[in-house]
Amino acid sequence: MVDWKTSKEIKAEGIAFTKVVYVLFGIYIWEICTTGGFELSVFLGRRKLAWPLVFFFLCRYSMLFAFIGLIIFVNISTKIDCNAVYTFTFVAGNLTILSASTSLMIRTMTLWEWERRAVLSMLALSFGKCAILIGTIMTVQASWDSQAGACIVVRTNHILLNLNYAYTMSFDFLILVMTLFVLRKRFRHEDLSGLLRRDGLVYFLITSTCNTVPAVLAALNFNNEMNVIAMVPAAAVSAITACRVFIHLDAYNKGDGEKPHNNPLSVNHNSTSPSVSPRSPSSSPGPVSFLPLPSPKTTTLGIRATMGTVDSFGKLRRSNYNAFQPTTIRQEEVPLRANYERDLTSVDSESDSKSSR
Repeated sequence: MVDWKTSKEIKAEGIAFTKVVYVLFGIYIWEICTTGGFELSVFLGRRKLAWPLVFFFLCRYSMLFAFIGLIIFVNISTKIDCNAVYTFTFVAGNLTILSASTSLMIRTMTLWEWERRAVLSMLALSFGKCAILIGTIMTVQASWDSQAGACIVVRTNHILLNLNYAYTMSFDFLILVMTLFVLRKRFRHEDLSGLLRRDGLVYFLITSTCNTVPAVLAALNFNNEMNVIAMVPAAAVSAITACRVFIHLDAYNKGDGEKPHNNPLSVNHNSTSPSVSPRSPSSSPGPVSFLPLPSPKTTTLGIRATMGTVDSFGKLRRSNYNAFQPTTIRQEEVPLRANYERDLTSVDSESDSKSSR
Protein backbone atom coordinates (compact mmCIF):
# COMPACT_ATOMS: atom_id res chain seq x y z
CA MET A 1 0.00 0.00 0.00
CA VAL A 2 1.45 3.34 -1.08
CA ASP A 3 1.75 5.97 1.63
CA TRP A 4 0.88 9.16 -0.25
CA LYS A 5 1.81 11.41 2.68
CA THR A 6 5.55 10.63 2.77
CA SER A 7 8.04 13.24 1.59
CA LYS A 8 9.53 10.75 -0.90
CA GLU A 9 6.16 10.22 -2.60
CA ILE A 10 5.40 13.95 -2.64
CA LYS A 11 8.80 14.64 -4.23
CA ALA A 12 8.17 12.01 -6.93
CA GLU A 13 4.81 13.57 -7.69
CA GLY A 14 6.46 16.99 -7.92
CA ILE A 15 8.87 15.65 -10.56
CA ALA A 16 5.97 14.14 -12.49
CA PHE A 17 4.09 17.43 -12.25
CA THR A 18 7.09 19.31 -13.70
CA LYS A 19 7.26 16.96 -16.68
CA VAL A 20 3.53 17.32 -17.30
CA VAL A 21 3.86 21.11 -17.29
CA TYR A 22 6.64 21.06 -19.88
CA VAL A 23 4.81 18.64 -22.17
CA LEU A 24 1.57 20.63 -22.02
CA PHE A 25 3.43 23.91 -22.52
CA GLY A 26 4.98 22.55 -25.73
CA ILE A 27 1.58 21.35 -26.97
CA TYR A 28 0.01 24.71 -26.21
CA ILE A 29 2.73 26.67 -28.02
CA TRP A 30 2.25 24.38 -31.02
CA GLU A 31 -1.49 25.05 -30.89
CA ILE A 32 -0.96 28.81 -30.88
CA CYS A 33 1.46 28.60 -33.80
CA THR A 34 -0.83 26.42 -35.94
CA THR A 35 -3.94 28.56 -35.34
CA GLY A 36 -2.21 31.93 -35.05
CA GLY A 37 -3.57 33.10 -38.40
CA PHE A 38 -6.81 34.05 -36.66
CA GLU A 39 -5.08 36.48 -34.29
CA LEU A 40 -2.90 37.76 -37.12
CA SER A 41 -5.97 38.73 -39.14
CA VAL A 42 -7.23 40.75 -36.17
CA PHE A 43 -3.89 42.45 -35.48
CA LEU A 44 -3.46 43.37 -39.17
CA GLY A 45 -6.95 44.86 -39.36
CA ARG A 46 -8.40 42.28 -41.70
CA ARG A 47 -11.04 41.47 -39.12
CA LYS A 48 -12.64 44.08 -36.90
CA LEU A 49 -12.24 43.70 -33.16
CA ALA A 50 -15.63 42.88 -31.66
CA TRP A 51 -16.45 42.31 -28.00
CA PRO A 52 -16.92 38.48 -28.26
CA LEU A 53 -13.24 38.30 -29.22
CA VAL A 54 -12.33 39.59 -25.76
CA PHE A 55 -13.21 36.22 -24.22
CA PHE A 56 -11.37 34.38 -27.00
CA PHE A 57 -8.14 36.27 -26.31
CA LEU A 58 -8.67 36.07 -22.55
CA CYS A 59 -9.03 32.30 -22.72
CA ARG A 60 -6.12 31.83 -25.10
CA TYR A 61 -3.54 34.00 -23.38
CA SER A 62 -4.58 33.50 -19.75
CA MET A 63 -3.55 29.88 -20.21
CA LEU A 64 -0.24 31.03 -21.68
CA PHE A 65 0.44 33.22 -18.64
CA ALA A 66 -0.58 30.34 -16.39
CA PHE A 67 2.05 28.15 -18.05
CA ILE A 68 4.67 30.87 -17.58
CA GLY A 69 3.81 31.04 -13.89
CA LEU A 70 3.94 27.25 -13.56
CA ILE A 71 7.36 27.07 -15.24
CA ILE A 72 8.65 29.69 -12.78
CA PHE A 73 7.02 27.76 -9.91
CA VAL A 74 8.64 24.42 -10.74
CA ASN A 75 12.10 25.87 -11.50
CA ILE A 76 12.62 28.05 -8.45
CA SER A 77 15.90 27.27 -6.67
CA THR A 78 16.03 30.17 -4.21
CA LYS A 79 13.54 31.17 -1.54
CA ILE A 80 10.83 33.52 -2.82
CA ASP A 81 7.18 34.21 -2.11
CA CYS A 82 5.86 30.94 -3.52
CA ASN A 83 2.29 31.73 -2.59
CA ALA A 84 2.29 34.89 -4.74
CA VAL A 85 3.57 32.98 -7.76
CA TYR A 86 1.07 30.17 -7.27
CA THR A 87 -1.80 32.62 -6.74
CA PHE A 88 -0.96 34.35 -10.03
CA THR A 89 -0.87 30.99 -11.78
CA PHE A 90 -4.11 29.86 -10.21
CA VAL A 91 -5.90 33.11 -11.14
CA ALA A 92 -4.74 32.80 -14.77
CA GLY A 93 -5.85 29.17 -14.91
CA ASN A 94 -9.28 29.95 -13.48
CA LEU A 95 -9.69 32.83 -15.93
CA THR A 96 -8.99 30.35 -18.71
CA ILE A 97 -11.72 27.99 -17.51
CA LEU A 98 -14.21 30.82 -16.98
CA SER A 99 -13.60 32.50 -20.35
CA ALA A 100 -13.77 29.14 -22.17
CA SER A 101 -17.25 28.49 -20.80
CA THR A 102 -18.27 32.13 -21.33
CA SER A 103 -17.26 31.98 -24.99
CA LEU A 104 -19.65 29.07 -25.53
CA MET A 105 -22.30 30.79 -23.42
CA ILE A 106 -22.23 33.91 -25.61
CA ARG A 107 -22.81 31.80 -28.70
CA THR A 108 -25.79 30.15 -27.00
CA MET A 109 -27.19 33.56 -26.01
CA THR A 110 -26.88 34.67 -29.61
CA LEU A 111 -28.80 31.63 -30.82
CA TRP A 112 -31.52 32.45 -28.29
CA GLU A 113 -31.68 35.98 -29.79
CA TRP A 114 -30.70 37.42 -26.39
CA GLU A 115 -34.04 36.42 -24.90
CA ARG A 116 -34.23 37.78 -21.37
CA ARG A 117 -35.05 34.53 -19.59
CA ALA A 118 -32.26 32.61 -21.29
CA VAL A 119 -29.70 35.37 -20.75
CA LEU A 120 -30.56 35.85 -17.07
CA SER A 121 -30.46 32.13 -16.34
CA MET A 122 -27.06 31.73 -18.00
CA LEU A 123 -25.68 34.82 -16.26
CA ALA A 124 -26.85 33.48 -12.89
CA LEU A 125 -25.03 30.21 -13.54
CA SER A 126 -21.95 32.14 -14.63
CA PHE A 127 -21.90 34.22 -11.43
CA GLY A 128 -22.13 31.03 -9.38
CA LYS A 129 -19.15 29.64 -11.23
CA CYS A 130 -17.19 32.85 -10.62
CA ALA A 131 -17.87 32.60 -6.89
CA ILE A 132 -16.62 29.01 -6.74
CA LEU A 133 -13.48 29.84 -8.73
CA ILE A 134 -12.68 32.75 -6.40
CA GLY A 135 -13.14 30.43 -3.44
CA THR A 136 -10.68 27.89 -4.85
CA ILE A 137 -8.08 30.63 -5.36
CA MET A 138 -8.24 31.59 -1.69
CA THR A 139 -8.08 28.03 -0.33
CA VAL A 140 -5.01 26.75 -2.23
CA GLN A 141 -1.70 27.91 -0.74
CA ALA A 142 1.96 27.20 -1.45
CA SER A 143 5.17 27.87 0.49
CA TRP A 144 8.92 27.35 0.31
CA ASP A 145 10.21 24.00 1.54
CA SER A 146 13.84 24.36 2.63
CA GLN A 147 14.34 20.59 2.80
CA ALA A 148 13.15 20.02 -0.77
CA GLY A 149 14.58 23.33 -2.01
CA ALA A 150 11.44 24.10 -3.96
CA CYS A 151 7.94 25.52 -3.72
CA ILE A 152 5.27 23.03 -2.70
CA VAL A 153 1.51 23.16 -2.21
CA VAL A 154 0.80 23.08 1.51
CA ARG A 155 -2.98 23.50 1.70
CA THR A 156 -5.97 22.67 -0.48
CA ASN A 157 -9.68 22.18 0.02
CA HIS A 158 -10.59 19.00 -1.82
CA ILE A 159 -14.31 19.50 -1.15
CA LEU A 160 -14.30 22.92 -2.83
CA LEU A 161 -12.20 21.56 -5.69
CA ASN A 162 -14.73 18.77 -6.22
CA LEU A 163 -17.53 21.32 -6.19
CA ASN A 164 -15.65 23.35 -8.79
CA TYR A 165 -15.25 20.40 -11.16
CA ALA A 166 -18.86 19.26 -10.70
CA TYR A 167 -20.20 22.77 -11.24
CA THR A 168 -18.06 23.25 -14.35
CA MET A 169 -19.32 20.02 -15.91
CA SER A 170 -22.92 20.86 -14.99
CA PHE A 171 -22.57 24.37 -16.41
CA ASP A 172 -21.18 23.11 -19.71
CA PHE A 173 -23.91 20.47 -19.88
CA LEU A 174 -26.68 23.05 -19.40
CA ILE A 175 -25.16 25.26 -22.10
CA LEU A 176 -25.12 22.25 -24.43
CA VAL A 177 -28.76 21.41 -23.65
CA MET A 178 -29.88 24.99 -24.27
CA THR A 179 -27.95 25.06 -27.56
CA LEU A 180 -29.50 21.80 -28.77
CA PHE A 181 -32.97 22.95 -27.71
CA VAL A 182 -32.82 26.26 -29.60
CA LEU A 183 -31.34 24.59 -32.69
CA ARG A 184 -34.18 22.08 -32.75
CA LYS A 185 -36.97 24.58 -32.15
CA ARG A 186 -35.90 27.60 -34.17
CA PHE A 187 -33.48 26.54 -36.88
CA ARG A 188 -33.86 24.09 -39.72
CA HIS A 189 -30.55 24.69 -41.44
CA GLU A 190 -29.03 21.22 -41.44
CA ASP A 191 -25.40 22.12 -42.13
CA LEU A 192 -25.09 24.96 -39.64
CA SER A 193 -27.14 23.15 -36.98
CA GLY A 194 -25.01 20.04 -37.47
CA LEU A 195 -21.85 22.12 -37.07
CA LEU A 196 -23.06 23.73 -33.84
CA ARG A 197 -24.31 20.42 -32.43
CA ARG A 198 -21.07 18.64 -33.29
CA ASP A 199 -18.86 21.39 -31.82
CA GLY A 200 -21.00 21.60 -28.68
CA LEU A 201 -20.92 17.84 -28.12
CA VAL A 202 -17.18 17.61 -28.77
CA TYR A 203 -16.46 20.46 -26.38
CA PHE A 204 -18.64 18.97 -23.63
CA LEU A 205 -17.26 15.43 -23.98
CA ILE A 206 -13.63 16.57 -24.00
CA THR A 207 -13.92 19.02 -21.12
CA SER A 208 -16.05 16.63 -19.05
CA THR A 209 -13.51 13.84 -19.50
CA CYS A 210 -10.64 16.13 -18.56
CA ASN A 211 -12.47 17.48 -15.50
CA THR A 212 -13.44 14.01 -14.32
CA VAL A 213 -9.80 13.03 -13.68
CA PRO A 214 -8.96 15.89 -11.27
CA ALA A 215 -12.40 15.51 -9.65
CA VAL A 216 -11.66 11.86 -8.84
CA LEU A 217 -8.18 12.68 -7.54
CA ALA A 218 -9.55 15.50 -5.37
CA ALA A 219 -12.24 13.16 -4.00
CA LEU A 220 -9.63 10.54 -3.10
CA ASN A 221 -7.55 13.25 -1.38
CA PHE A 222 -4.22 11.42 -1.48
CA ASN A 223 -2.20 14.58 -0.75
CA ASN A 224 -2.04 18.25 -1.73
CA GLU A 225 0.08 17.60 -4.83
CA MET A 226 -2.30 14.97 -6.17
CA ASN A 227 -5.30 17.23 -5.57
CA VAL A 228 -4.02 19.80 -8.09
CA ILE A 229 -1.77 17.77 -10.41
CA ALA A 230 -4.53 17.17 -12.99
CA MET A 231 -5.86 20.73 -12.98
CA VAL A 232 -3.33 21.94 -15.53
CA PRO A 233 -4.21 19.36 -18.23
CA ALA A 234 -7.94 20.07 -17.69
CA ALA A 235 -7.50 23.84 -18.06
CA ALA A 236 -5.17 23.51 -21.09
CA VAL A 237 -7.48 21.12 -22.97
CA SER A 238 -10.51 23.31 -22.18
CA ALA A 239 -8.72 26.36 -23.58
CA ILE A 240 -7.62 24.56 -26.76
CA THR A 241 -11.08 23.11 -27.37
CA ALA A 242 -12.92 26.39 -26.75
CA CYS A 243 -10.62 28.33 -29.08
CA ARG A 244 -10.88 25.64 -31.75
CA VAL A 245 -14.69 25.79 -31.60
CA PHE A 246 -14.55 29.58 -31.91
CA ILE A 247 -12.21 29.47 -34.91
CA HIS A 248 -14.12 26.59 -36.51
CA LEU A 249 -17.29 28.67 -36.78
CA ASP A 250 -15.33 31.49 -38.39
CA ALA A 251 -13.76 29.01 -40.83
CA TYR A 252 -17.26 27.82 -41.74
CA ASN A 253 -18.20 31.40 -42.46
CA LYS A 254 -15.24 31.92 -44.81
CA GLY A 255 -15.67 28.52 -46.43
CA ASP A 256 -12.24 27.27 -45.38
CA GLY A 257 -13.38 24.11 -43.68
CA GLU A 258 -16.77 23.45 -45.23
CA LYS A 259 -18.69 24.65 -48.21
CA PRO A 260 -20.78 27.68 -47.27
CA HIS A 261 -24.54 27.39 -47.63
CA ASN A 262 -27.51 29.65 -47.29
CA ASN A 263 -27.45 31.36 -43.97
CA PRO A 264 -30.30 31.03 -41.47
CA LEU A 265 -28.69 33.65 -39.25
CA SER A 266 -28.89 37.32 -40.03
CA VAL A 267 -25.90 39.08 -38.49
CA ASN A 268 -25.22 42.77 -38.52
CA HIS A 269 -21.47 42.92 -39.15
CA ASN A 270 -21.29 46.67 -38.79
CA SER A 271 -22.43 46.64 -35.18
CA THR A 272 -20.35 45.60 -32.19
CA SER A 273 -22.99 43.28 -30.76
CA PRO A 274 -24.20 40.13 -32.46
CA SER A 275 -27.81 39.69 -33.47
CA VAL A 276 -29.54 36.62 -34.77
CA SER A 277 -32.90 36.15 -36.43
CA PRO A 278 -34.56 32.92 -37.53
CA ARG A 279 -34.55 31.99 -41.16
CA SER A 280 -37.40 33.32 -43.22
CA PRO A 281 -38.29 32.47 -46.81
CA SER A 282 -37.30 35.92 -47.97
CA SER A 283 -33.93 35.96 -46.24
CA SER A 284 -30.94 36.24 -48.51
CA PRO A 285 -27.75 34.19 -48.27
CA GLY A 286 -25.01 35.69 -46.19
CA PRO A 287 -21.99 34.85 -44.06
CA VAL A 288 -22.37 32.81 -40.88
CA SER A 289 -20.50 34.48 -38.06
CA PHE A 290 -20.96 36.33 -34.82
CA LEU A 291 -18.02 38.59 -35.67
CA PRO A 292 -17.68 41.49 -38.13
CA LEU A 293 -16.18 40.51 -41.46
CA PRO A 294 -13.75 42.45 -43.64
CA SER A 295 -15.62 44.91 -45.83
CA PRO A 296 -15.74 44.12 -49.58
CA LYS A 297 -13.07 45.70 -51.73
CA THR A 298 -14.08 48.90 -53.47
CA THR A 299 -12.64 50.56 -56.53
CA THR A 300 -12.78 54.23 -57.43
CA LEU A 301 -13.44 54.84 -61.10
CA GLY A 302 -14.13 57.83 -63.25
CA ILE A 303 -16.65 57.89 -66.11
CA ARG A 304 -15.41 59.79 -69.14
CA ALA A 305 -17.91 61.90 -71.07
CA THR A 306 -16.95 63.57 -74.36
CA MET A 307 -18.49 66.96 -75.02
CA GLY A 308 -18.45 68.98 -78.26
CA THR A 309 -20.10 71.72 -80.28
CA VAL A 310 -21.36 72.00 -83.85
CA ASP A 311 -19.70 74.68 -85.98
CA SER A 312 -21.22 76.74 -88.77
CA PHE A 313 -20.57 73.99 -91.32
CA GLY A 314 -22.52 71.45 -89.27
CA LYS A 315 -19.43 69.50 -88.32
CA LEU A 316 -19.11 68.10 -84.85
CA ARG A 317 -16.12 69.67 -83.19
CA ARG A 318 -14.76 68.03 -80.03
CA SER A 319 -13.84 70.17 -77.09
CA ASN A 320 -11.72 67.40 -75.53
CA TYR A 321 -13.46 67.90 -72.24
CA ASN A 322 -13.30 64.90 -69.95
CA ALA A 323 -15.64 65.01 -67.01
CA PHE A 324 -14.01 62.84 -64.40
CA GLN A 325 -16.46 62.02 -61.68
CA PRO A 326 -15.01 59.76 -59.02
CA THR A 327 -17.43 57.26 -57.62
CA THR A 328 -16.99 54.29 -55.31
CA ILE A 329 -18.43 51.04 -56.59
CA ARG A 330 -18.07 47.37 -55.77
CA GLN A 331 -15.36 45.36 -57.44
CA GLU A 332 -17.83 43.12 -59.22
CA GLU A 333 -19.31 46.18 -61.01
CA VAL A 334 -16.00 47.08 -62.71
CA PRO A 335 -16.66 45.02 -65.91
CA LEU A 336 -20.03 46.73 -66.36
CA ARG A 337 -18.49 50.19 -66.12
CA ALA A 338 -15.69 49.19 -68.50
CA ASN A 339 -18.25 48.01 -71.08
CA TYR A 340 -20.14 51.28 -70.66
CA GLU A 341 -17.00 53.30 -71.36
CA ARG A 342 -16.24 51.27 -74.49
CA ASP A 343 -19.79 51.91 -75.71
CA LEU A 344 -19.30 55.65 -75.30
CA THR A 345 -16.05 55.48 -77.25
CA SER A 346 -17.71 53.55 -80.09
CA VAL A 347 -20.52 56.12 -80.28
CA ASP A 348 -17.97 58.93 -80.55
CA SER A 349 -16.13 57.08 -83.33
CA GLU A 350 -19.32 56.60 -85.33
CA SER A 351 -20.18 60.28 -84.97
CA ASP A 352 -16.75 61.28 -86.30
CA SER A 353 -17.06 58.98 -89.31
CA LYS A 354 -20.52 60.29 -90.21
CA SER A 355 -19.35 63.88 -89.90
CA SER A 356 -16.34 63.28 -92.18
CA ARG A 357 -18.61 61.84 -94.83
